[in-house]
Amino acid sequence: SLATEAAAGLISEDPAYSKLAARLLTRTIADEAAGQGATSFSASVAVGHREGLIADRTADFVALHAAALDKLVGQALADGADDRFGYFGLRTLHSRYLLRHPITRQVIETPQHFMLRVAAGLAEDESVRALDEVAALYGLMSKLDYLPSSPTLFNSGTRHP
Repeated sequence: SLATEAAAGLISEDPAYSKLAARLLTRTIADEAAGQGATSFSASVAVGHREGLIADRTADFVALHAAALDKLVGQALADGADDRFGYFGLRTLHSRYLLRHPITRQVIETPQHFMLRVAAGLAEDESVRALDEVAALYGLMSKLDYLPSSPTLFNSGTRHP
């Protein structure tokens, strides 16, 4: 958006504009994903699965644990997870890592949906223990305390593991 670009253009004047630009971009991403039907984590995975982007195994895991996984995202957002991004990091995430609808090219996941999709894609099985492990990994990722390597970020949970 124009406001995002204006704020980004002022980062060299005052680094605080990075947070402002990131918050504006976060809103744009959320609106774009919602426009594709991705209003929650489980909805994001359902859209991705329907469009042939998300692996069956990941979609099944998310469907089984949808309420708990959606709650994890809600808690992370309440704890300020999206506010941890600087503008350039979030812009890179948006342009290179978030899944996009194959026809509209609009994103179908937010940054938090992306991180939880990566964690869920690494689930060993559909057990409660696996859910706990996914929650622990997502907790680290949502705080930006740990991020897997790019191949994992690009492929986990997709049809190209």
